[in-house]
Amino acid sequence: GAVTGTVFSKLFFDGSDPGMDMIKAFLTYGAGYVARPIGGIVFGRLGDVIGRKRVLVWTLLLIGVATFAIGLLPTYETAGIWAPIMLVVLRFAQGVGVGGEWGGAVLLSSEFARPGTRGLWASAAQTGVPLGSFLANLLLVVMTLSMTPEAFLSWGWRAAFMLSLALVGFGLWIRNQLEET
Repeated sequence: GAVTGTVFSKLFFDGSDPGMDMIKAFLTYGAGYVARPIGGIVFGRLGDVIGRKRVLVWTLLLIGVATFAIGLLPTYETAGIWAPIMLVVLRFAQGVGVGGEWGGAVLLSSEFARPGTRGLWASAAQTGVPLGSFLANLLLVVMTLSMTPEAFLSWGWRAAFMLSLALVGFGLWIRNQLEET
């Protein structure tokens, strides 16, 4: 969300109208939110059929690969209209993954919890989103303070997206330790 107005509006649109480019960037960001219910429906059903653990591995991979791929996208200057189209597709994929992840994580947390603590553990899964947003924004602050604005716009923001692979690896390690409920 933080790079939507500062980076995406400048790099993924034609630049003829900066105000309209900002609106397009936030509409692109919104594609991820539109996709969340789809992910919840699709992956929620799959979790019931093939198991939540397996589904949560797939949702984590979908989110992580899409996030990493955003860091590799060509800009409008390089790819023309394909740059924002690819960005929307990847944001949509992230949203589908998040939609499946969110419900599945809450269910898995509550199913593993002891009776009397299910509400607490189900709510713990909800804290991951604001905590992750805080840490991502903290990383962006550190990066913007440690490099020139030109460097951040050129490659710094990309590094933040590509670091998602480390989180995916850690998440996969944790998920592989879980038993199916």
